[in-house]
Amino acid sequence: MECIDTWLYGKASTTIKVYRSDILLFIDYVNSQNLSLNQVRLVHLQVWLKLYNKHGTRRTIIVLKSFFKHAYQNDYVSHNVAKSLRVPRALPARRERILSREQGEESYGNVQGR
Repeated sequence: MECIDTWLYGKASTTIKVYRSDILLFIDYVNSQNLSLNQVRLVHLQVWLKLYNKHGTRRTIIVLKSFFKHAYQNDYVSHNVAKSLRVPRALPARRERILSREQGEESYGNVQGR
């Protein structure tokens, strides 16, 4: 599909693999509903996210928003149906879960003392 190819052009190989997989799952759903991309409405996105999404919802919403933004800006669809989707907050960054030196030494000392 030309829209997918132009959307993914220039992205990193890992991104291409993951994004293509996610969007093809969604397009399979759209086809199973006998819809074209122009006929997709917000309710279709919401149903698919709730029933068929096997990956993290955050990533999938980011993929859908990016895809429909590209499709709209390049005249593949007449409206950006995913624009109103909200991306859930991310979990705390990894650096916030790393122990400080003092916390590490205290934890190590507790293990040594057993």
